[in-house]
Amino acid sequence: MLLSRLARWLPCLALSVLSGCLYTVQRFDDGTVLPPGVTDVSLGIGKTPNWNATCPDGGWMEESGTGNGTCTRYDYSDVYDPKTGSYGGATVTHSVARYEREDLPQVHASWRLGVRREWGPFRGVELGWNLDVPTEPASLEFWGKLGLPGFADTNTAHSVSAGWGIGLWADNSWWLEYALSHRFGAVRPWVGSRLLWQATRGDDIEIDVGKKLVSHKRWIGQAFAGASFEMPVAVILPDWLALEATWTAPGAAMGLKRFQESSVNPYGLAGLHFGMGWRFAP
Repeated sequence: MLLSRLARWLPCLALSVLSGCLYTVQRFDDGTVLPPGVTDVSLGIGKTPNWNATCPDGGWMEESGTGNGTCTRYDYSDVYDPKTGSYGGATVTHSVARYEREDLPQVHASWRLGVRREWGPFRGVELGWNLDVPTEPASLEFWGKLGLPGFADTNTAHSVSAGWGIGLWADNSWWLEYALSHRFGAVRPWVGSRLLWQATRGDDIEIDVGKKLVSHKRWIGQAFAGASFEMPVAVILPDWLALEATWTAPGAAMGLKRFQESSVNPYGLAGLHFGMGWRFAP
């Protein structure tokens, strides 16, 4: 019960460090809906890329015509010209920005609660939250899930989820997700996709004196697939283990501005995550 209580208070503590610039990639959504009163607390770990874009010869980095980062350097002459009464002009040189990648451990926590068994045509209702860290620096989202009808067998399940993520300022993220799974004994593989209207990132916020903040939201698409394995009943061991892969496009990454992403992530970002969960009945 201690783990379940901590999961309830974790979002409140996380709010104090959130900027909500990115999105979650670890979710372990298998399309099932918990029975009323049942909670599920999960933890996950994976890798996330952190990019460092620099100018090798110094200078100012800016967007080029191709959308990649270009470094511009100005070298001013210190020779005095008596005719003009000023020092010599500047020599402008251009170079390609250098990108360095560092893969950081990314941890995940989530909490799910079954609300009701049936609601109209839906087979169940569920509420929950997801938290991924780091994502500049963390991303927290809240959601509701509806179990969809359409399958006569009890081993196949699919659902649709809708939720919002806390943004950097009044700007927030909104998303819609679908997941489908089928149980084979103790193993349940799943596939799913998400469409996200991403909140404005910190580097995209334009602030001018006397002007309001300018929104720069955009669409992000995700596809994921994974499988969970039910563990034997034990006091300490988790109730299930899971492995999930996620692909994100266009794939915003930590440390990069939007115009730099095409230089290092032309096909989006992919990640592999390991998770485990504990289930608590009332």
